[in-house]
Amino acid sequence: MSKKVILVSLVTSAFMNMSHGFVEKFKSTTALNDSSQKLEIIPVKYTDKDSKHCLNFKNTKLLPLSRRPIVSVEGFQYQGVVDEKLGLKLLVDDHISKDISKKYMNQQLAIVLNGKVISTSRLTSESNDQQVGLKLNAQSSLEKVIDELKLS
Repeated sequence: MSKKVILVSLVTSAFMNMSHGFVEKFKSTTALNDSSQKLEIIPVKYTDKDSKHCLNFKNTKLLPLSRRPIVSVEGFQYQGVVDEKLGLKLLVDDHISKDISKKYMNQQLAIVLNGKVISTSRLTSESNDQQVGLKLNAQSSLEKVIDELKLS
């Protein structure tokens, strides 16, 4: 069975300004871990309007732009990566459509774990048969994703 990867990474890979606690927490994710949780990725836009369809994240409202998530998978594997990027690889088997990068490039996306928005990101690199790239803009965003994944 082929594995597809969602690479969630920070815009910068510099460890220089990162706390010792974060570096230690991150190192513990570099082993391959199993998760029985449900992961969804939903295209969204920020809104001021109230709607029963809105998702909440950090005191902001996110309006979904599609009826269904563009990625929805239960049970996946993840591990931290450090190369030219610092981030997480989410291995999601074959649940990623090949046209995601064309349709959603630079679109704001909500990363939802078990029905709760844990981060927002943008699709920033062309997907290929194996990988979709999402970039986070802050260390705290990556820390939040790591913390939430460990709540099995």
